[in-house]
Order: sequence, then structure tokens, then C-alpha cells
Amino acid sequence: MSIMPRLAMLGLILLVLGLYWLPSILAYLRRHAELVPIVLVNALLGWTVLGWVWAVARLVRGHAGDTLAPQPAAAAAGRQDGRPQPAASPRA
Repeated sequence: MSIMPRLAMLGLILLVLGLYWLPSILAYLRRHAELVPIVLVNALLGWTVLGWVWAVARLVRGHAGDTLAPQPAAAAAGRQDGRPQPAASPRA
């Protein structure tokens, strides 16, 4: 048997697996606040298509404030913990 049909089958399998896990991957990359429920539903019920659609809908429904990523105001202040930068002391 030639190598091309095997490579084509491998490519198809990787494509299907990538699409199957797409909601979980995107939730992880976006640091979604509901990462665990999305991954669990995707893993356990994704094969039912309804579970996969639920995971995608949950991922898309997230708002900017629903992520675990640091907020822009905290990043602009120069601190990673979200606390404001201490005020500079006035020069005499």
C-alpha cells in the first residue's frame, strides 16, 4: 500500500480531532472563566453534537469580564496582581 493514502487518513483523523477539541482549545487559549465545564462537556458529550454545540455556545457567550486574564487597567498600572501602583512621593 502506498504512503499517500495513509498520510491522507492521518490528516483526516487529525482534522477531525482538532475540530472535536476546538471549543476546549479556544477556551484554554482565551483563559475562559468557565474552562472546566467547557472541557468536561466537550470531552464527555462532544460526540453527541449537542454537547459540542453547547460547548461552542458557552465559549462564544463569554464576555470580556468573564476571562481569567488580567484586566487592561491592571496591566497599564504595571502590576500583575491588579493592585494600583503606589503614588510617587512629591519632590521637595
